[in-house]
Parts: sequence; C-alpha cells; structure tokens
Amino acid sequence: MRGPDGGVIRVAGAHLKQDLDVNIVEAKAVILGLKLALQAGENNIIMVSDCLHVINLINKNIVHRSYLGVFIKEALELSNSFESVSFVHVFREANRVAHTMAYIMPLDEFTRVWIGEYPMELDDVLAEDIC
Repeated sequence: MRGPDGGVIRVAGAHLKQDLDVNIVEAKAVILGLKLALQAGENNIIMVSDCLHVINLINKNIVHRSYLGVFIKEALELSNSFESVSFVHVFREANRVAHTMAYIMPLDEFTRVWIGEYPMELDDVLAEDIC
C-alpha cells in the first residue's frame, strides 16, 4: 500500500499452501489489500491488479456461483466500507512489486505484513516503480 506521494505505507505477502487458480489468488490478494487499507484507516483508495478478469468481475459487479465468486463477493462487500474505491487493471510489467513479493515470501509463513517498512529485496523495484 502506498500513500499519495508513492511512499510505502504497508506491504503484505501471503504464502498459500494449496494450488489455486490464478484468478482466485489475485482475488484473495485484492481482499488482503482492501483489509489492509481498512486497518490503516484509508477512505479513498485505488486498487490495482494485473489480473484483468478479476478487475472486470469486480467493476461489473459480477458474482458467479463459483469458488471465485465467493471472493469477488467479499471484495465487493469490503469495497462498500470506503468513501471511494477504484479497481484498476495494470499490465504485469507495471506490477513488479507484487511479483517480487511473491518470490520472496518464505514457504513457512502464511501471511506477513510490514507497516512503515518493507523487505530490502524491494528496494530496487520500488525505486524503479516510483520513477
């Protein structure tokens, strides 16, 4: 999570022990991001993801009767807690921070959150991203 100036407020990563469809993993990441923003007391947020399918389902308010639909519904319910929230698709190349986090998460942890700091492995990626 970043502030208006691009500075890091919170970073989170989760290791999932089960093999899940990429859409479900992305939907769970959106939910985690929304929960972190709520915990930080944010009211106006922009949620970005490189998963166009998940972003489209959320933006079009489409909830299927499926496992993915459960997570889309939760994301939509959480989004009602904000004054304003936008769900935006970005290309994978513009989402390097998320992908770096996916590679550095230890296999023995489920979820880890950094508040006001971040793993040093993100230094270069964040610097490039802000530029």
